[in-house]
Amino acid sequence: MKTIHINLVAYCDNEVKPTLDNIFKTAQNPERVFVGLVNQDDDKFEYKGKFKDHVKHITITPEESDGYGACRKIAQKKFFDHDYYFQIAPHSRLLENWDKKMIAYYESKSGKHIIVSTPSSYDMDNDKKEFLFFVDGIQSFHEHAVFHYQPCKTLKFNKDGMKKTYTFFAGCIFAGRDWVEEVGYDDKIFLYGEEPDLNLRTFGAGYTAWLIKEEIVWHLWGRKNRKALGHIREKELYYKRNFDSKKYIIEKLLNKGYTKQDEFFSIMGLTYENLKEVYNKLIGVKMNNIRATAKFSRNYSTGFKTRAGNDFDVPMHWFKKHPDHFIVKMEAVKPKKIAKKVVKKIKKIRKKK
Repeated sequence: MKTIHINLVAYCDNEVKPTLDNIFKTAQNPERVFVGLVNQDDDKFEYKGKFKDHVKHITITPEESDGYGACRKIAQKKFFDHDYYFQIAPHSRLLENWDKKMIAYYESKSGKHIIVSTPSSYDMDNDKKEFLFFVDGIQSFHEHAVFHYQPCKTLKFNKDGMKKTYTFFAGCIFAGRDWVEEVGYDDKIFLYGEEPDLNLRTFGAGYTAWLIKEEIVWHLWGRKNRKALGHIREKELYYKRNFDSKKYIIEKLLNKGYTKQDEFFSIMGLTYENLKEVYNKLIGVKMNNIRATAKFSRNYSTGFKTRAGNDFDVPMHWFKKHPDHFIVKMEAVKPKKIAKKVVKKIKKIRKKK
């Protein structure tokens, strides 16, 4: 019986165990399923389910981790020795008999190829599953995630329920050993930029990505699964590494560092002029954060959330967008030019009062 390796990389995630339970519960032949997990967390992980011997894992703290690219590479190198490679998020739910279905889709195509899906959504509170959209191309470059993907509710698929695509998410990739060996992962990718890097290198290596219409994977969109401790504790390091990763990819694109990159740009309608604008914008927002007390408890983005009354290093773009949400702590501020102007204004207002 051919075996399947599932690659999981978790980051301070409460959904790892439920995801593992679901993987084996929904597989038609769980005996052929093996999981390689790299767990970025403070808590040591131990799986005690029926198929615990099929789960191999290592745990590293968030500070020790070099991000998704490095962790994916570790999981592939240490744990991958199987016929098929299946990549999902550690906060996922799978369709009944997913293993049989994914193998059937994969084996129905010839040549160098992978099977991909745009994961739909599930709710961890009531396990409700919901269709969101398919990824259908790229809208533009974006300083936050390098590519801004085009969502589409309806697409035309072939009679076999599949469609050739050039863009895909990292939340559902089913491939053979050849793709892992030829494409694999760039360990300089921290978080954002993972997908455009995979899209470009998969295309450059001559692989065809086949998007399937059938909903086989559901993903927990949002951050309900995230533990707060590690997420907040290493936040500054997270920002720095994430910035460096995005800068690395955009500079690689500007230097035409990907195989068949011009061809990919032409298909996607991407321009180097737009890429330069995004790069300049990205570099422009790289400033020291402002130390401030939060007035409100709020989730501003994936990497930044606050709790009322606590002190935070507030990213400049959030401070500029919502200045009334924060009370600046003068003694802790180490800003650059723009931040200094903001602080000077606040000092003048305080003196007048």
